[in-house]
Amino acid sequence: GVSQVFAMLGQGLIPIHRILVSRLFGQTAYGIYRAGADLCEVAIGAGMAGADKGLIRFVAGHRASGETAEETRALGTGLRLGGGVLLALAVGLALAAPFFARVWGKSEFRYVLPILAPTVFAGGGVLVLMSATLAAKVTRINLLIRGIADPFLLLTATLVVYLIRPTVGGVAVAHLCSYVALFVLAWVGTGAIFGRGRIREALRARTMPEFIRFALPLGAAGLLNSFFQKVNIFILSGYSGPASVAVFAAAEELGRSVIGVRYAFESVVSPMISEAFFRRDRERLRYNLALMTRWVASAAAPIAVTLFALRPRLLPLYGAGYANGASAMGFLILGHLVNSVFGLTAYVIVMSGRSSLFFWDNLGAAALNLGLSLLLIPRYGVTGAAMASLISITGLQAVLTVQAYWLEKVHPFEWALAKPLVAAAVAFVLERVTDALPLPGVACLVLTIVAGLVGYAAVLLALRPGEEERRFMMRILHRLIRRG
Repeated sequence: GVSQVFAMLGQGLIPIHRILVSRLFGQTAYGIYRAGADLCEVAIGAGMAGADKGLIRFVAGHRASGETAEETRALGTGLRLGGGVLLALAVGLALAAPFFARVWGKSEFRYVLPILAPTVFAGGGVLVLMSATLAAKVTRINLLIRGIADPFLLLTATLVVYLIRPTVGGVAVAHLCSYVALFVLAWVGTGAIFGRGRIREALRARTMPEFIRFALPLGAAGLLNSFFQKVNIFILSGYSGPASVAVFAAAEELGRSVIGVRYAFESVVSPMISEAFFRRDRERLRYNLALMTRWVASAAAPIAVTLFALRPRLLPLYGAGYANGASAMGFLILGHLVNSVFGLTAYVIVMSGRSSLFFWDNLGAAALNLGLSLLLIPRYGVTGAAMASLISITGLQAVLTVQAYWLEKVHPFEWALAKPLVAAAVAFVLERVTDALPLPGVACLVLTIVAGLVGYAAVLLALRPGEEERRFMMRILHRLIRRG
């Protein structure tokens, strides 16, 4: 979990890359780049075809049971399934570039999308390979690849391209180069975890039919989930153009660190949930879900309230044309907080084998988001897109939580979950008071963050953290004392 938190912090450098692109290449270029990159993310979500979650379920389950041959078959099935669909979608996206250029009214997409299209295979391949390492309960490769190499390569490639060719096409080339390098590193790292020749052996192994049956509905759900997250940007691109896309993308990017907390923990909890189902240990399932939800809330809540309090100061970092996104950013932060705190419950549905139900859940959420976006974006623009996102995310998480309790009699709620939320509310009040002080911009920003963190920690300690958190802190203190 600690390793995954560090990986999340590394991913937190990605907004610096986005700010750099907007500042160096301009708001319009940033909007075009984000629309193209987000289209690739939708293709990645679909192209993995559920292989990432299939690897976590089957590799983790068979590995825990000592079934090496079945583990190898599952690994090979996942790599072939994800790689084949990702490659097909990458080619399809490159060929469809003229269509998107015509629909979105920008000729730049004719060459930007073909440049970005190979990142569908490379980026999706990285995620599939990292799922394989996480299924083996090894987190250091994910930390090195996604926490360190990913932001470093993006930032470096962007700066180099700016010196050589400062155009939106140059940004796309930088994106492509960094993802290709990342894929090579991921392939080498995964091979090191599973042993020499193991990936080659897996790719030659017989296909596992139950893996395919489990994964394909999740692949469809991944497409819907990616579309569900990005449809607002696509509709904005058609109605309002790249400038509005840039504002929405900046607001969403700044708030994404809240959901990043959940992403850090879900790769830890999902193999645990899979093993609990394989061993039919419902008590372990209930305990792990409640514990990890509480830990996610403890990390996500203070980040969310701090971003909410400082959003008028953070958005102008992208440029002068972003200040009107403050309201949208507020709605997006709330959506990310709901998605972060309750998002682990989805793995109860997925790892129980109900991938088809998960597909229908995401289909309903995508349809709701699409309908609300078409209704609200023409009237309220960027803010309407954020409102549609918040409502649909909240609806999806509510449905998944009810289903988990109805079907498996587990839920993430416990009284201890309220403690970080109460502490975060107090921290928000302190941050608002501090932000109103007549201080210079940078000093006020730093003091506001410090006041919020100190207030949050003080209230959380006064409310007494859970037993697990106390044991964890005592172990750290004992280690520090021994080293001293």
